[in-house]
Parts: sequence; structure tokens; C-alpha cells
Amino acid sequence: MALTVTEAFSVQSPNGNSLAVFIEAQSGEIKLKDVNGQVESFTDYVTASPYRYNCTQATAIEPILGTNQSSGIFSAIGGGQFNLATGSRAYVGGGNCNLASGGFSFLGGGDRNKSCGNTSSVSGGICNIASGLDSAIGGGASNISSCNQSTVGGGASNVSSCFNSTVSGGEFGTASASSAVVGGGSSNVSSGIQSTVSGGFCNTSSATHSGISGGAYNTSSGLRSSILGGRNNNTASFADAMIVGSCITADRACTLFANNLSLKNIPTSAAGLPSGSVWSSAGTLCIVP
Repeated sequence: MALTVTEAFSVQSPNGNSLAVFIEAQSGEIKLKDVNGQVESFTDYVTASPYRYNCTQATAIEPILGTNQSSGIFSAIGGGQFNLATGSRAYVGGGNCNLASGGFSFLGGGDRNKSCGNTSSVSGGICNIASGLDSAIGGGASNISSCNQSTVGGGASNVSSCFNSTVSGGEFGTASASSAVVGGGSSNVSSGIQSTVSGGFCNTSSATHSGISGGAYNTSSGLRSSILGGRNNNTASFADAMIVGSCITADRACTLFANNLSLKNIPTSAAGLPSGSVWSSAGTLCIVP
């Protein structure tokens, strides 16, 4: 005898305690229909597997328990509860109230995380959002990676919002220019193209190729300018200005600024030194002509 596939609405509900058994045309699954018209998968009752095909997307797999929904084509949910995998080939490993809605997106676990961009990933943590293409968040809390190839490694309340930008960790860090980097610390901003703030507190590197190693309340705003550390320093938009110390504001380009400069092992004779070399004569610095 040949078996016939059909839709649930074409199968009449039985009487009494009986169940109607039929093959669902859309998914090819064996299903059951009770006297109230409720339809469920036959495998929910005859298999030890904790997983099933999603009722609306026959290629998607989800746990039987936990109120999870895997509705994207070839999407899957490994476990947890209240998780959604709605993107094509998206995956949620577990956790609670997580969403993988981008195509080929990945969400490892955690709580209330979202992997929305295509091929984006959130490994874990809480309330993190990876919405850019190929964006990634390693963990932490309330982090956002919103542009193509942007990355937040961890920490809390960090934002990586431009192409190829990175916030490695810390808190309240922002990398908002192409290839900009914030290494860590707190409340640091790297807003110049290929600029860097390694750490510290309330530092801003806003010019192209500018950098700040650490310290607090420093601003590197000149092209290729840099601040080693200290506090309340500002390169004042002068290109190639460098500051070592505290409370210094640059007033010209291509200059090293320091509060106090201690030089050791300086030659005490100009003999054999090339032009431009520094030597000391009775405590006075001299330059070889």
C-alpha cells in the first residue's frame, strides 16, 4: 500500500480518546492529531531524543523543552530556554532569551544577547549586541559591536562602531573610527582613523594615527601625535607632537614636550661623534656641529 502525505487541516479530528496519525506534507514527519485539533510530532512521544524539527521550518532543529524556537532555514538551538534562532543557518548554543537573527550568525550562550548581523557572533555574557557584518563580541555586559568586522572582546558598556574597530576590554570604551583601538581602561575614546588608546581613564585619541598609552584626561588630537601617560595633556592638534609628563599643552609640531628631562650616559667629549649628536661639557649640553 502507498502512504499519502497531507496537511494537518485536511485530517479530521477523531472521536473520544483516539488519535489521528498522518504524514505531514510540508515536513514529511509523522504527526498526531487529537479530538481538539491539536497537532504534534509523533517523535515527541516515541523517541528519546531531546530535539525535534521546528513545526514551521522542517530543516531547523530545536530542543523539545525550554520554549525555544528555531525557525531559520537550517538553524539550530542546542539548549537553554526562550532562545530564538531566526536567521538562515543561525545557531544558539544555550542560555536564556538569546537571539541569533543574522544569516550564519552564532550565539554561544549567556543571557539576553543578540547576534543580528550576518556571520556575527556573541560568545556569551549578558545584554550584548553584535549587529554588524562579521562583527563579534567575546563576552561581558552591555557591549555593542555595530559595524562591519568590528569587535568587542569583553568588559562592560563598550562600543565598537566603525569598520574594523576594536575595544578589547575595560568599561565605557568607544572605538568609532576605521581600525581604531581601545585596549582597556575606563571611559576612553579612540575616534581617529587607526588611532589607539591603550588604557587609562577618560583619554581621547581623535586624530589619524594618534595614540595614548595611558594616564588620565589626555587628548591626542594632532596627526600622528602621541602621549605616553600622565594627566591633563593635550597635543592641541599639532602634528607629530609628543608629550611625556602631566598638564602639558603642545604649542608646535614635531616636538617632544616633557616636564623634566633627565639624560644619563651622555658623552663628555665630542670626539668621534657624528654631526647632530649631544654631548656634555661641564654640565652644559652641546650639539656636535
